[in-house]
Amino acid sequence: TTLDDTEVRGWFRVTSLAATALAFDLELDNIDLDRYMAPETETAGDQSAADASGDESLDLPVEDLRALNLQGRLGIGQLKFADARLNDVNINVKAKDGLLRLNPLTAVLYDGSYSGDIRLDVRGAKPQLSVNENLSGVQLSTLLADLRDQQNLSGLGNVRFRGTASGNSVNELIGNLQGNAALDLKDGIYQGTDIWYEIRTTRAQLRNKELPPAPESPHTDISQFDGTATFANGILKNDSFNAQIPFLRMVGGGDVDLLNSTVDYRLEARVVKTPTFDDGAVLDDLDGLVLPITLKGSMDGPTVGVDLTSLAVGVGQKKLRDRLLKKLGGDEPAGEEAAAGEETAQPQEEQPPPDARDQLKKSLFDMLNK
Repeated sequence: TTLDDTEVRGWFRVTSLAATALAFDLELDNIDLDRYMAPETETAGDQSAADASGDESLDLPVEDLRALNLQGRLGIGQLKFADARLNDVNINVKAKDGLLRLNPLTAVLYDGSYSGDIRLDVRGAKPQLSVNENLSGVQLSTLLADLRDQQNLSGLGNVRFRGTASGNSVNELIGNLQGNAALDLKDGIYQGTDIWYEIRTTRAQLRNKELPPAPESPHTDISQFDGTATFANGILKNDSFNAQIPFLRMVGGGDVDLLNSTVDYRLEARVVKTPTFDDGAVLDDLDGLVLPITLKGSMDGPTVGVDLTSLAVGVGQKKLRDRLLKKLGGDEPAGEEAAAGEETAQPQEEQPPPDARDQLKKSLFDMLNK
């Protein structure tokens, strides 16, 4: 059978006339569901009418859903929905006594895979929705380009989302959706923002030096990122941000407003090793410093802020430590944990009395690190 441009094969039968029970196993070669969606643009009159009617076209057909008694499988070779493109879609459906479940729900998309478990309970006064969805090994650049027309983030991503919602319409369910999410990203690139350029610019301003050359194509390489977040009212609250970029280890947290495509993050970036750059710059005065950094504004190109005062204090403390080491000799004194470990490892060996110079060095370093 052919419906529009979709070829349908398989079977559909009534398994019980008394219970109106249905069963099916259908295969569709391809379908573009966006063709059947209402246009995004509406006239002012149409919008007012929709608002006055309570957006009835999106109301859930609760009574019809309660009456469903069916079980089956739907396979789709190629599916387009909300501009996302999926292949080898398999949907297993079961509905009975007001409970509707899509599980297992699987698909191949953007070089990765999707699996989901979606449940809708319409037995009570207000329908209850629960979702459990996973994306694995997905190329984020093409996924975000199709879904959000956003082309600034690339990399191999894994995403997990668990959520619940209640409501009598599709809009109400989406508006009430809340849950938790987790993301990890490898070999990522964030286009539009060069964090090291922002740090180098702030450092040059602090030293009254010439600013570094602006990058022709600003971007930040992200070798690894992972984080968890809670989701409610279109806001992702991410309190466990961990990222590794060249010469920086970043931790912190913030919010992502998915409806308005904005971010607001406060991070701490620890400089590891000695940053060196293609233009020959070597920032040996930053090694080991912790820099407070903010990311605010549009997701496409947030404004990066580096705390100038903290940078000045950190550089000053590092210079003073270097001078103390030169004057007093040796390396930085070991912390209390290291000393305790050595004492535990050699309990029988009598420790020599501390040298006055070592005591002075440790006291000065403790003071600088407060």
